[in-house]
Amino acid sequence: MRLAPLMQNVLFSGWISKMNKENRENEIYELRGQGLTYRHIASLFDISRSRAHQIYNSAKYKRDILETLPPLRRMLSKRTQKALVKHFGSESFLEKPQEIAELGSLQILRINNIGRKSLREISSVLYSLSIIKNEGEWLYPFINDTKIT
Repeated sequence: MRLAPLMQNVLFSGWISKMNKENRENEIYELRGQGLTYRHIASLFDISRSRAHQIYNSAKYKRDILETLPPLRRMLSKRTQKALVKHFGSESFLEKPQEIAELGSLQILRINNIGRKSLREISSVLYSLSIIKNEGEWLYPFINDTKIT
């Protein structure tokens, strides 16, 4: 049996310590894909069998399901998604980031359970998707309307 690359560089002292979460998740996913049991994986990482199973399922979800979701479903927190869905009455609105951007920050702030933190989250996602050009202008449109003399 061939071990994943990261495991080849590790001495087998019964468990692996101080590995960051992402590396550990990837390594567990790879080892499980190679046919190792959860019990064996758990002993390598000094975790319980059920924790090895949880980590594997999390990695599998990220690889198999998360990538197929629309960007807003993937990038917005569950709380922000829930507030938008409740207001607009449908989850299909999350598949239309352009329409959310067109509403503008002042209109979105009027939605129940959307505050400054959720608004910043929405603007950050829209900016990362290149839907808005400038987060500051989108968040604070009233600043550009007033002229300081």
